Amino acid sequence: MDLLILKYITLLNPKPQKPMSYTPQPNTFTLFANDKGDNPKRPDYRGEVVLPDETKMRLSGWVKESNGKRFISGKVEPMQEQENSQKQGSDLPF
Repeated sequence: MDLLILKYITLLNPKPQKPMSYTPQPNTFTLFANDKGDNPKRPDYRGEVVLPDETKMRLSGWVKESNGKRFISGKVEPMQEQENSQKQGSDLPF
């Protein structure tokens, strides 16, 4: 099988892996395959982007199909919102 086709299949059929210890530079982003667990609404890919002003944003991507063509649809969110919600959840007494 052609190497290019194998890379394409791997990209669109992710196998969750541990994220690498990697710090993106401004104007760059990283995406890692995400473990969806028992929730099919979880994104297929997760990562972050660093904007030119060095603001970090969270990326989420879902593999979708339309008219027989597969593509990745995504969402960009500020990192603070997710960090704040995680901190609030850890403050619960139970």
